[in-house]
Amino acid sequence: MHSLWRSTLSDSNRDLAQSYEKKISLLTNALNRERKAKLQLETKLDEYNQKSYQASQELLESYESARIRQIQLQFLTFLSSEHTENKNLSQMSRYFIDNVIQLLGNCNALIISMHNNTPTSFDQIDAVNANWKSNFELLATNKALANEIELLNKLESNSWHRYFGNKNYPQLYNISNQNTLLCLVISLNHTTKQIFVIGLNHFCYCEEFKQTLTIAAEQYSSIINKRITDVELSHNYSKLKKTLQALKSTQRKLSHNDKMASLGQLAAGVAHEINNPLSFIGSNLNTLKDYIDLYEANLSLETGGQDTSLEFARNDVYELLESCSVGVNRVSDIVNSLKSFSKKEENTFVILDVHDVIQESLKIVENQFKYHHDVIQKLFTEPLIIKGNFGKLQQVFINLFINAVQAMPDSGTLTIVSSMANHSAIIKIIDTGYGMSPKTLKKIFEPFYTTKNESEGTGLGLSVSYAIVINHNGQINVNSEIDSGSEFTLTLPLYMES
Repeated sequence: MHSLWRSTLSDSNRDLAQSYEKKISLLTNALNRERKAKLQLETKLDEYNQKSYQASQELLESYESARIRQIQLQFLTFLSSEHTENKNLSQMSRYFIDNVIQLLGNCNALIISMHNNTPTSFDQIDAVNANWKSNFELLATNKALANEIELLNKLESNSWHRYFGNKNYPQLYNISNQNTLLCLVISLNHTTKQIFVIGLNHFCYCEEFKQTLTIAAEQYSSIINKRITDVELSHNYSKLKKTLQALKSTQRKLSHNDKMASLGQLAAGVAHEINNPLSFIGSNLNTLKDYIDLYEANLSLETGGQDTSLEFARNDVYELLESCSVGVNRVSDIVNSLKSFSKKEENTFVILDVHDVIQESLKIVENQFKYHHDVIQKLFTEPLIIKGNFGKLQQVFINLFINAVQAMPDSGTLTIVSSMANHSAIIKIIDTGYGMSPKTLKKIFEPFYTTKNESEGTGLGLSVSYAIVINHNGQINVNSEIDSGSEFTLTLPLYMES
């Protein structure tokens, strides 16, 4: 009985142990599953955190890159010509360095101006008070510093040069009180340079910052060169204006000299022309004196008998007076024409008829033609009204008329034709002289070119005439052949009332 009970108890304990073992096994399996699931979750969480971290890093890098680009863009914008256009050269150089210092931070800087390889200014700024001051006395008394600047002056222009330590430029390192030097040489022209020296305690900047500095140097150089070019253009423009004024003055003198030469050629003929009326005026006055004596003698007679010549004297005296009046008027016309031609003209343009200029010019040179030449006028039936300078146009026609008669030394015909076409007055001066060769035609309007001898002309007449016609917005052309005469054509714009 006791054995049976023990056997039953043993079986019961075994079943209970097996039941516990089974539960432990189930719990162990469940725990393993939980651990595995937890491990998977932790793995996924790590992967998520890694991705989030990477995304955050990329975002931070993008933000930093954007911030840097914004700083660079703002820096380059402040160096644009818009912000420097009202500054002189010294202000522009300081403005440039001020912006570079703001970009790099905590810097000292120097600006040295050079002319013909010699320093002309030495300006210094420090990062503490940010004030510029001139320290040229230091440069003048420090030979070693002057030698270092002489070396900087030989560096490649428009590029940054970087130096560490005080081996290369100890004096500049002492002045800047930094361990790194950035040097930039800007060439303004072949004689003038600017040297910038920036002292900073490091140069650990990204490539974009370095590239920005390079762009800044190029941009500043471009702005400076543009400013220098503008100044030179302004200076050259002023010189050109002075040269133009001198040329105009020379042109007026040449025109006057040519006029005096023309007057010299006309003087002999005019003297002869004036002597003729003066001669018969003098003769008429002597005859009138005799008539007056005769008249007085007859009045003194007491008897009624009178000299039979008195009646003739009475009739002839009126003809003599009329002849004297004509002669005096002729002399007056010649003198007035010469005075009008020889006086100094103003550059005043007035409304005038070209035909009046032609007639006044013919009066002056009439004695050149009237004995051996024929003058034919085929003038337009209506006035040819232009706006011009009477005296200068008169000089043109006198030059052309004198040239024509000199081209016909023995005899010939001068034909003057005027017409109107395309809102312009057309005047042709045609002679039957010996004409011109193609070589002469090419040079006919060049100053001092002449085929005449010294007593006949200076070679200025046609060049001056050309300048006068061009100044009237006109044109002058010539057609000529050897032994076939010459034809000058003047085209002058007609005056159009507004």
